Amino acid sequence: MENADFEKRRQLTKLEFKKYNNKMEKLTITIKTIFGVEEVLKEELNELGYNDVTVLNRAVQIQGDWKDVYYLNLHLRCAMSVLVEVKRFKIRD
Repeated sequence: MENADFEKRRQLTKLEFKKYNNKMEKLTITIKTIFGVEEVLKEELNELGYNDVTVLNRAVQIQGDWKDVYYLNLHLRCAMSVLVEVKRFKIRD
């Protein structure tokens, strides 16, 4: 009985992931690095095929999807962390 419940939940999770993944929304991905290495990180991203790179202070930003987030986490050597913007809002006084 428990095994059947587990299998049913696993199938639902796969379907939910496919449904979410099919949206293919573009995410703002911020890749943090140390000061002075931003240009090296930009070159590394260019070598990996990411050409639209915005250089920030101690970071770079690109547009991509969740596959890009996983790929960059695995393959970047000059990055400290890969962050995804999930929500944007303004704070008032």
